[in-house]
This record gives sequence, C-alpha cells and structure tokens, in this order.
Amino acid sequence: MIPGRGINSNIYILTEGEQAFIVDAGMGTHYDYIKDNLRRYVHPDAVTCIIITHEHFDHTGGIDNLIEICPNAQVCMHKQCMYALEQKITGTSTAMGKSMPAVHRIVNNGDIIELGSSQLEVLSTPGHSIGSMCLYDKKTETLFSGDTVFSNGDVGRTDLEGGDITELVKSLQKLMKLNIKNIYPGHGPSVIGEGKHNLTLAYKNIQYCL
Repeated sequence: MIPGRGINSNIYILTEGEQAFIVDAGMGTHYDYIKDNLRRYVHPDAVTCIIITHEHFDHTGGIDNLIEICPNAQVCMHKQCMYALEQKITGTSTAMGKSMPAVHRIVNNGDIIELGSSQLEVLSTPGHSIGSMCLYDKKTETLFSGDTVFSNGDVGRTDLEGGDITELVKSLQKLMKLNIKNIYPGHGPSVIGEGKHNLTLAYKNIQYCL
C-alpha cells in the first residue's frame, strides 16, 4: 500500500511473479512520493493494469500520472464509473477539469480480473457513488473496498451526486454474505483478520442514518 496523503486515495500494488496491478490512482498530487514508493515494490514496466474502484477525483485524478510512470498499464473500471466520468458527474475528476482517461477494459458485477493464478471478482457496490465497486479475492478472503466501507465500521459518504444511502445499505448486505477477513479501503488503515466484524459494525452504524 502507498498510503494516501491528504485526501488522496490509498494506492495498492498487487504482484504475482513479474506481473503487477494497481488499485486506484489518487488525485494526481504528490507525484514524486508515489513514484518513489511504487519503485520500492515493483518495476513500473511490470504494471499492466490500473483498476479504479469508483469515479471520484481522489481516486481517478492521478490516472494520467500513473500511466506516465507505468507506460504498459491499461485502465480498468466499472461501466457505471466510466459513465459518471463521461457525464462529468459532480465529484468526478472530469467535472473538475481533468480529461477523460482512456479506458481499456470495462467490467460488470461478477466479472473476474486475473492476476497470474489469483482471481479478483468484481462486486458492484453502489451507494457511495453510482460506479462504486469492490474487488474480492475468495482464496485469501480479501476485499479491496474503495470507499464503500472503511476501518472502524465507517462507510463512504452518500451526499454527492450519484450517492444513495439505500443502495449503500444493500451493498453492505451483499458484502456481509461473503467470507471476508481482510479489508483494504480507499482511505485510512486496513482491517486485518476482522473484516466480517467490521462489516457488521458498518451495517449497524448506517442504520442510524436511515
């Protein structure tokens, strides 16, 4: 993990053998910090895919910077995420003046993204935004949760355009049906070994907002 500075999202580096994927791109600031930390873990040329968990600028604004650092990387996102960027929905990087990134792969709920022998299942989890998705590794019971759920039972805000608290509740219910030990969220610390408990706490907390 490259921890996000300020409101930048965390950036995750997934490796298997000589291949590497990145999850989320930050907002495009702290370029040298990201470049130097990335090179600590992997050669930039080994990165072949940048997976975006949702459309908000703090996760998508840095796509062009990462492509500059990792020239072999292609961009992957949910179809609703791409739609939100195309429509310049409030809170997206395109609404804030960034150009539309080139998207090489569009995924939907249930699709599998393969990294070597590892498989990441795409889970559509709208609520924080219309294009929110999580990535689930069944083998390790690990969830890359974007801004759907954080540590300490916190959840993503729903007051921006495209947010919907009712949809977020449904998304949490969906995640609670899975065996999840570890959660790597879009911001803040990870949850190791207590993923199920953290999801239950998040679900209880959100009931107070309904």
